[in-house]
Amino acid sequence: RLAVGDLAGARSAIERLPAGRVQPYLEGCIAYAAGTLDVAAAKFQAALGSPDNGAALLGQAACLLRAGDWQKAYSALLSVVDQEPLLRHRACTGLALLFLRIGQLDNTIVWIDRALEADPQDPYAYYLRGRALRLQGQLGPSSEALGQALKLRDDFVHAIAEMAALQAQRAMEGGGEEQAHAAVAAHRYS
Repeated sequence: RLAVGDLAGARSAIERLPAGRVQPYLEGCIAYAAGTLDVAAAKFQAALGSPDNGAALLGQAACLLRAGDWQKAYSALLSVVDQEPLLRHRACTGLALLFLRIGQLDNTIVWIDRALEADPQDPYAYYLRGRALRLQGQLGPSSEALGQALKLRDDFVHAIAEMAALQAQRAMEGGGEEQAHAAVAAHRYS
């Protein structure tokens, strides 16, 4: 239920679990999806030390990142990178997002490279790469990365919007025929 955005259905499913089957990690995921970061962080904290420890730490880091607590988010994400090999790509994309948010684009690219080493089929990592490269003014490589994100997931709204922004930037900066092609491409993605 949660995977398709059905928060009410996810809450109902949790309530139907047998008594004594507390699921703080799942409750944290529901709270995070609902936007109640304080509740989510508390639930993820309660799940630390459980079999969901790594995922709970990643969830806690996501809460810290959304709250803008950069240093604590950085530390939590590094812990996931070091301790949870199956979650490494997610933690690396989290670190890339952190660096993108604070404007350190070179560090963003470094962490995206690490994320793509761990999972070369992650459309979100390609989206972040494309966004960071566009912000650096590297429009060709940005287009390639965003194209790969859309090849992997053609309904990825953020990647579509970023591609439109990229094509609009190309149209503004280009000249002559290139400007016309970029304007048409920007319209296609808007």
